[in-house]
Amino acid sequence: MEEEKSFTIRLPVGLVDQLDMRTQVNLRSRTKEIQTLLVYALDNINEDAVKSREQAGRSLPDQKQTPEE
Repeated sequence: MEEEKSFTIRLPVGLVDQLDMRTQVNLRSRTKEIQTLLVYALDNINEDAVKSREQAGRSLPDQKQTPEE
């Protein structure tokens, strides 16, 4: 495994603030994108479940219930 190293650089406060702002904007954008994808996936799962239930209902033979004696 390759050894990891870290280092620190000093940047002007204004540049750090700009980078921080861009990071926050990107994070919000990514969060919205992830939420949209999750909603899409859940909608598809729900549609598949509804279709499966409909198909299962059609494939079951009609059974008349008899009262218990």
